[in-house]
Amino acid sequence: MEPVSPEQIRRLRRRIVQASLIHPPSLRQAYSVLRFACNLGLLSHTWIDGQRAELPGPAPLAPFFAELEALGERALKILEPEVALAMAQRHLGLIHAAERWAKRHWNAAAVNRETGAAKLAVALGGGGGASYIGLGAVDLLDGMGIHPSLLAGASMGSILCAFRARELNYQVESVIEETSDLRADTVMGVSTMKNHYSIPATIRLTLQSALGPFFRNDDGFGMKISDMAIPLRVVVSGLVGDPPRDLDFYQHLLDRSWTGRSVRRLVFNFTRLASEFVFGSTVLSTVALGADELSSGLNVVDAIGFSSSIPGVIHYDVERHDDDAHARITEIMHRHGISRILDGGFSENVPALTCRSALASGVTGQMHTLVLGLDGFASNLLHQPLWVPAQQLLRGQIGRAKMAADHWHSFRQPLSPLKLLPGQHTMRAILQAGREEFATVAAEVQHALEDPRPDYLDFKRRLTRA
Repeated sequence: MEPVSPEQIRRLRRRIVQASLIHPPSLRQAYSVLRFACNLGLLSHTWIDGQRAELPGPAPLAPFFAELEALGERALKILEPEVALAMAQRHLGLIHAAERWAKRHWNAAAVNRETGAAKLAVALGGGGGASYIGLGAVDLLDGMGIHPSLLAGASMGSILCAFRARELNYQVESVIEETSDLRADTVMGVSTMKNHYSIPATIRLTLQSALGPFFRNDDGFGMKISDMAIPLRVVVSGLVGDPPRDLDFYQHLLDRSWTGRSVRRLVFNFTRLASEFVFGSTVLSTVALGADELSSGLNVVDAIGFSSSIPGVIHYDVERHDDDAHARITEIMHRHGISRILDGGFSENVPALTCRSALASGVTGQMHTLVLGLDGFASNLLHQPLWVPAQQLLRGQIGRAKMAADHWHSFRQPLSPLKLLPGQHTMRAILQAGREEFATVAAEVQHALEDPRPDYLDFKRRLTRA
């Protein structure tokens, strides 16, 4: 019998959560037992006294997962309480034996931690103004008392994640108020500087002057990624080798009155250039800034600037005299074997895989951390027909990201990607739209984070007495 993969277990577990929510709390105990078994099936490694501890293999639950697989995800999503109860009773001995097996290799505290209440990691996708709606989902979870233990973002998603990561508890309204004075001419300008690390463009991002004041530590210095209250990963794409075209082409692509170019032409140019990087002969690697000591020391505004640097469209580079920043970026590029840094969305627009890698390194202190993927740049022929070709370029990597996530939501009615500075009224409206659209998934996430162990232990006691 082929062992069931972690990706399959996560999908099956989500369907059990969805089925459980259909019914009142009084009928959910058996579903909790099934969720607990799925949690056991996902055990692989943990940390005991600061040391990584491995299991010799998957928990011995093959017959249980074979039955779940035979039912299929569609049937599991509408699983009736009596069927869930019969399944829990049928496999209780097997589940208990698997729990004891895991505790023999680790200890009770480690197994309880890795099968009980989960933590949450949020992967917030890029897509310019289309990303804002995802912040509404994060705000809804915060309002429910669900705070992320890890944030990962690409492009605009990295900017929004950085704002959320500044403090453990925050009010999204404060971010709206703080950034209300931002204008296009304070965030962008015509590039005249030399290019060092990214691929040039006519338009320059001036994020240090525009966003730098929002990322200062108590001493008034620019915050580093390591200064974030919530662990943060900023995804950039690393170019291995030379770009598809000469750098001068990208520098001057939009020289002629870029502010007056038609939207259609701009989107066409973006899609054409993106396809050369995604499907051409170039090689892109995903680099998660904040994943090691070297990149954790980067200025957070520099990190999100590089993550938002689109070849030929908008350009970010380190303009100031900062020996530490230049040394770190040079060493990062050397270690990863890359020649240029560009928009993180080109390699991992919704960084669920980056979240998985961070969890495996112990960033949240437990592997039992759910990954939530939020995608505002999903293909949307009805609301964003002009952007569908660009969205389709990401189809392969989005499929891989979905496999890595425990929960996922693709928003149906985001803002236009070109709406980079929407203003307070529009911002509040799109955040509310995000909250409303995400409400059903938020309920799933809330339930999935709950500790299934009390129900499992009570169920086991009652059956033992019987």
